[in-house]
Amino acid sequence: MRLFRYMSPDGIYVFPPQTEGGGNFGNAVQRTVRLPGMTGGFDEYGNGRAPGEVGNGRTMWYLKAQSMADMRRLTDEAAAMADMRAGLLFVNPFDGGEMRWTRARVSDISGPESVFDRPDKSLRVTANFQCRTGRWYSRAGQVFSDDGWMSDSGLYGLTPQVYQQAVDDGDTITVTNYGNAWASPFIRWEGDGSDTFTNPVLSRYDPDTGELIDRITYTGTVGINDVIEIDCRNFRVTPDYDAVSVYSASWLLLPPGSTTLVVTGTFPGDGLLTIEFWDTWVGNL
Repeated sequence: MRLFRYMSPDGIYVFPPQTEGGGNFGNAVQRTVRLPGMTGGFDEYGNGRAPGEVGNGRTMWYLKAQSMADMRRLTDEAAAMADMRAGLLFVNPFDGGEMRWTRARVSDISGPESVFDRPDKSLRVTANFQCRTGRWYSRAGQVFSDDGWMSDSGLYGLTPQVYQQAVDDGDTITVTNYGNAWASPFIRWEGDGSDTFTNPVLSRYDPDTGELIDRITYTGTVGINDVIEIDCRNFRVTPDYDAVSVYSASWLLLPPGSTTLVVTGTFPGDGLLTIEFWDTWVGNL
């Protein structure tokens, strides 16, 4: 299989080739309820998308050793993942494209011994991971430092897609999510150092019908040196959560492919808009 390595602030584990793997990264949480007299049920999401499950990944591999002492060292290295803080789990796509990753924590890891399998020579290990978002992430053209996955300083060499543009009322910004799932962006509004602007809005419309699909609004004035940060993945706003209003419960989302967002508000001069996100994927290991 294709798990490459698990990287926690507490350590790194490099996986040997795996024989089995899977997970639930393609599962959705449905909310359809039965109502008296209704055939079928009432779908609480209407025609919208259903959110994904909390992610779980599983994998199995064999440890190969020359002695019991060597096998003990290998099992200790694998078992150490169970006591690590949450880290990044990397998977190599079938097509050899960009390495994908997700944030994960080990749920359980085991390596039962059997005298018939010569545990001093070969031991089967299974591990399960809880992956909070149930999504894989990557960035087209991502470049990694050092050995390809971690720098000498211990910092992850990962950066999202970044789109930055000076905007005025009525301007548009087009972004591209190269994944196969909806992405949650990080939005930053900044003053340009000379002018303030008020009540900036980002909207997404149906390109064929012009119907409003999604919108996120900041109510207030952005000063010449102010920075407003809106984290649509974690539902966080700096400095004032109550100043943001949204069109949907999932806040602003970016579908796979190219999306054009429309900027509105009161702009005596330009404001600086930055949108950051990861290419986002559903699918198992």
